[in-house]
Amino acid sequence: MNISQVNVKLTGQDILSIINEFVNIDGLNLEKIIIEDGIILEGSFHKGITINFSAKAEIVECENNKIFVRLAKVKILKLGVFRILRSFALKQLTKICEQFGITNEKEVAVIDINKVLKDVPYVNINIDDIYIKKNEVYVEVNNVEVSIAGTLIKKVEDEEVNEEEKSEVDLESIKKVKDNYSKGREILKNKMSDNGKKYSDYIFVLPDIVTLIYRLLKDKNVPVRTKVIISAAIAYVTVPTDMIPDRIPLIGKIDDVAVVFFALNRIVKDVPLEIIVENWEGNNDILLVLTSGLDYLINFTKAKNVESLYNVISELSTL
Repeated sequence: MNISQVNVKLTGQDILSIINEFVNIDGLNLEKIIIEDGIILEGSFHKGITINFSAKAEIVECENNKIFVRLAKVKILKLGVFRILRSFALKQLTKICEQFGITNEKEVAVIDINKVLKDVPYVNINIDDIYIKKNEVYVEVNNVEVSIAGTLIKKVEDEEVNEEEKSEVDLESIKKVKDNYSKGREILKNKMSDNGKKYSDYIFVLPDIVTLIYRLLKDKNVPVRTKVIISAAIAYVTVPTDMIPDRIPLIGKIDDVAVVFFALNRIVKDVPLEIIVENWEGNNDILLVLTSGLDYLINFTKAKNVESLYNVISELSTL
């Protein structure tokens, strides 16, 4: 059965029922959808711990039966999420949702209707337009195919796996370094309460970072220049007197925090991610959040001054 054109009006409750019908992500619980100038989703995600969230999505456009949606605002545990971390969160979420036809392109979620409905043999639709009006979502649909017997043949284009996706898959299979710290960390974790174990990866973030730096200094695959930078940063932070006089312009008033962030930033830039993951004791997702948020944190310190000095010295050394 074919239907030439259908105009549909959807409320927040309608959209919630559609998502629950076609998108079933383990641990994700959508509780409410509110339609205003955008689509607001409220719910929780459980993975070890339960994280309450609120996200606002804005419809950008609809083209080739794909709906493009921008994630305009995100709150986790009632706290706003930085833009750079919002991009990371969207990327991680869409990685989970890819099997349902949802991908990520430059902070915009792309919902491929053909892929969303690929396992539904009863209906095919082609969306011409979608927009918000008076707290409701209006959808213009054409060329609707319906088969009560479920005999529709779905054609979905196969997408090539890019190099970034391959590298992300490979990271999960990397064998991590195990040493005395690994054993001690596991002993402490086992002595924690059940609630403590849920948050253990967050509790151990600082010692995990210190251990990462120690392991990288021993790793033969880390460039010597990077090891020198790490060692110099440690020396600067631990020495009680100022190694750089305050009266020197631009770099004189550099605090310890700035030096630490500069050193961490050089590690991220100079050392391949595979080597960092290999030496990282904690959860890979936490490591990726830390590396993604590093550029943002640098803007609130004087690490840029240190970076400027480093770049000048690097240029002079090549003369």
